Amino acid sequence: MKGIWSAILAMTIGLGSWVTPALATLEADARIVIITDHADAAIIPLLRAELNQLGLQVIEVERQTDEVIPGELTEAARQHHAVAAFRVQVSSNTVEVWIADRVTGKVSLREVFTQGSDSRVEARLVVLQAVELLRWSLQEVDAPHPLRGEVSSPLPTLAKVKEYPQEDPLIFGVAPLFLFSPGGASLGAGAQLDMTLRWSWVGTRFTYGQLVFPAVLETAAGRAELTTRWFAIEGVALGHTSKRRLSPSLGIGLAMISTSMHGMSGPPRLVSDDSLFTISPIVEGQIGYSLGKHVQLILGTSVMTPLKSDAIYFEGQGVGTYGKLFVSTALGIQVGIPRSLLRE
Repeated sequence: MKGIWSAILAMTIGLGSWVTPALATLEADARIVIITDHADAAIIPLLRAELNQLGLQVIEVERQTDEVIPGELTEAARQHHAVAAFRVQVSSNTVEVWIADRVTGKVSLREVFTQGSDSRVEARLVVLQAVELLRWSLQEVDAPHPLRGEVSSPLPTLAKVKEYPQEDPLIFGVAPLFLFSPGGASLGAGAQLDMTLRWSWVGTRFTYGQLVFPAVLETAAGRAELTTRWFAIEGVALGHTSKRRLSPSLGIGLAMISTSMHGMSGPPRLVSDDSLFTISPIVEGQIGYSLGKHVQLILGTSVMTPLKSDAIYFEGQGVGTYGKLFVSTALGIQVGIPRSLLRE
């Protein structure tokens, strides 16, 4: 058994070679200039953080007193050797998002209608619109005709900005599950909740699971209902969402397991209750299918080999075992919390 878990640990450590995303990110010299003034103070930090997440180096410059858009945007990008420049103009009832893209030679404008310039909700909306405007502008990089801009793309895959995965640092999941333990008992059904803290392609997952419908072992001599609960902490290697929308993950860790048994033997119908607490290594594999920017459908399987198990007796006769091995299968939903919400 020790050799098996050593092999599993080695697999987990090596997982990064195939879950690290194939999607290209941008080099550090792919710069974006943001021309700023005091009116956009609630928006610029969020925009800068979002662009950094896309692998872009952000340079902030002060607005000129005799500002002229779009001319100043293109000149600012040129002076700082940047591929593009942003300007977010905040007025009493609208926010204008401008971008000058030197790779495609385009200057684009998008208006975001607001109710007040101090709203954090509106700031997130503006940032979303700004990044979408950048993605829309850079779509031309993949066009069959030559680019009309004055600089070439820092990488041939600059348009991959529109595919860069959103790595939510906090992820919550809920899933119904089936739990099986060989030894004579039937399937149990229940649910699990999990929370994942993510750093790039690695993270930590906390999981609580419980049977709602117990596993049952029934013979002519009696009936036993077995309810299992567990809490697990795992180190996980996480894949990224790709154009195929699939992302794998693999975790290994330690679980604390509690099993309660309610037994009833044959005549004279003796009832007994027992419980067992133990610990176990756990390995869990998942495959995710993206349903949206921060929502995934998750199919997962976990395996636990507890240090202790239950032997079930009726009238002094052994009729089965429970808990030498647990195998669970779950299908549920995971929802990610974006970085912009956690910064508030």
